[in-house]
Amino acid sequence: MQKTLSEKILALLLRLNGAAALLAIAPLFFPRAWLADIHEGMGLGAFPEGPIVEYMARSLCAFYFLFGVLLWIVAADVRRYRRIVTFAGCASLAFSLLALVVDLRLGMPASWTWMEGPPLGIYSLLVLYLRTRIPADTAAR
Repeated sequence: MQKTLSEKILALLLRLNGAAALLAIAPLFFPRAWLADIHEGMGLGAFPEGPIVEYMARSLCAFYFLFGVLLWIVAADVRRYRRIVTFAGCASLAFSLLALVVDLRLGMPASWTWMEGPPLGIYSLLVLYLRTRIPADTAAR
């Protein structure tokens, strides 16, 4: 079956987002000192002490990596995985709004705030729009 232009663009977007998420594997294995240096270099002050902070940072990296793998799997056949594309688009849109609210509430640097939630929201809306332009694969039901 011939892939439509919408399918090709959607697969590319999912792969690009997935590739970015896959990069989170690296910080998972960074020494704590490197995490602290990055935190301070971003203007967030001293990296907090305590195991929960490092646990949360590393767990988030692992989650992003796994999400990236999922996006690559889904991108291989967006018609077959339409329901997962819909879920991923809706979940990403909700996350983009939540991230914006949290970033503003916590007083994150403006560059962080405006480079996280809003671009993810635009990406999510584009994914959801492209998903509506993909015909159902009746053989995959």
